[in-house]
Amino acid sequence: MSTFPEEKINTVQLFSTMAERGVDMSEALLAQAAAPFDSKKLPLWGIEKAAKLAKITSATIRRLEKTGELPPAKRDDINRRVYSLEDVNRIRARTGSLFKRPPGSLPLRCVVANLKGGTGKTTTAVHLAQYVALQGLKVLLVDLDPQASTTNSFGLLPDIHVAPPGTLAEPLVVEHLDEARQLARNTIKQTYWHQLDLIPSQLNMVSVDGELTNKDGRDRIYRLRDILEDLEQDYDLVVVDVPPALGLLSVNAMVAADYLLVPIVPNMPDIASSIQYFTILSDVAEHMELTDMNIMIARHEPSRHSDAAAALIRSIYGINVINAQMVATRELSKSSHDLLSVYEIDKPTGSRDTYKRAISSMNAVNGEILTRFQGIWEQQAESVQKKQTKGQRR
Repeated sequence: MSTFPEEKINTVQLFSTMAERGVDMSEALLAQAAAPFDSKKLPLWGIEKAAKLAKITSATIRRLEKTGELPPAKRDDINRRVYSLEDVNRIRARTGSLFKRPPGSLPLRCVVANLKGGTGKTTTAVHLAQYVALQGLKVLLVDLDPQASTTNSFGLLPDIHVAPPGTLAEPLVVEHLDEARQLARNTIKQTYWHQLDLIPSQLNMVSVDGELTNKDGRDRIYRLRDILEDLEQDYDLVVVDVPPALGLLSVNAMVAADYLLVPIVPNMPDIASSIQYFTILSDVAEHMELTDMNIMIARHEPSRHSDAAAALIRSIYGINVINAQMVATRELSKSSHDLLSVYEIDKPTGSRDTYKRAISSMNAVNGEILTRFQGIWEQQAESVQKKQTKGQRR
């Protein structure tokens, strides 16, 4: 005898109820895991950490505060000096240690992408954007993934805190570019990170691929580049988190990129997927104008099989693979579940050594990438200088 019900369930009612319950659960999870967007904040640092970030000594900070060249430091509950990222940038500006793009260099658009999910793409994009902001540069982080994990990580629940006009879904498909640029500017949200802004995502981004298919001419694949060329004037770096697919939304991101970063997990399925991904990219390569492209080994777990796969990635892709690797640690995994980055952790949840390993790995990866950005900016500045010198000789 069949155990299945004779009548079919009301699927409309079922999934409407499930969606409503899901919204309630999302709010509860956010309340437990992290403060919401409007109340999240970075931990304050002590004077030694502030001095290290500013690349000076703590004695220098004390001296400048004593002479009135810097405002008095804030004090915590036990009367220790504490500093925000904004305070650190003020110290950098006063002591000449604030990095600025050289005159003549241009903002960079870094797209973090992979055809396969689960490669640490969002983790990479969020930590890179935060690391560059920590160095005193101004960053725009753009979430194009309908899953909106990047948006979530800043305390925004996509279906609650982000109304449909608050994403790039409409700017990417409206008829006129001027309107698209204005709509895009209205989506930018300031975050609790000093000089790090966010364009959030939500489920309405799913419709973009279909609507872009119906567009003609340049707007079909160049619309995102045209939008970002307008927005980037206020920033040093634009980081774009792309959905793990290769529809027209992802193609727009590829075409918009100055710098493409592809995280690959060192295992055989991911290596095979990367080969397929680069084969597909070769079909749109004629529309891309990359200054550089790098592969990053992500979620590396020290083991014989993982080490062998990482070595294979390096042998296949050679100099395109950056030297540093993103190591999988419990601290990194825990921080992701708690909607935090390792740069936002005030007190480690596990051992101090595990936390140090996570921070060291992230700093090595992001430091190497930033060094590459700085090299690009220096080349651009030199090129402008040579053209100006040549013009003066004439």
